[in-house]
Amino acid sequence: MNKNVITGIVIAVVIVLGLWFYFKSPAPINAPVNTNALEDMNMDDMQPTTTPTQSGQNPGTTVDLSLSANTGTVKSFNVTGSNFKFDPSEIRVKKGDTVKITLASSGMHDFRIDEFNVKTNVLKTGDAPQTVQFVADKTGTFEYYCSVGNHRAMGMVGKLIVE
Repeated sequence: MNKNVITGIVIAVVIVLGLWFYFKSPAPINAPVNTNALEDMNMDDMQPTTTPTQSGQNPGTTVDLSLSANTGTVKSFNVTGSNFKFDPSEIRVKKGDTVKITLASSGMHDFRIDEFNVKTNVLKTGDAPQTVQFVADKTGTFEYYCSVGNHRAMGMVGKLIVE
């Protein structure tokens, strides 16, 4: 084989491997997110990235579940899970809003909205709150719930209303 062909192949392999490692490396936890820079990006397939502590919990973490472009505003809600209920039990937003929910737990609870692929870790009393964020990109009424044991069946649900 020609020396130039071999050199070209080696360079191409190095570039491909470099790009693969660059895009496979996880983003650092608790790094500030510049949402202005993300407005023009389409990252609908992004999955949450967290690194558990030794106890298996993620104290104070923020999990961005959808960073797709939007023109809405950021709506923040503090939600508390306690004995088979959420407070508040209803959240209202507009289509296109970025919804930021911070869950605190009294007991052992999590927070889920299936239609937006939203879920937190299970938090116990004393754990730091966990924040999830997503774009409300469809209208309707969606149930949020606790998936621990039979909590959902016992009424630990709420409504997300997207107008």
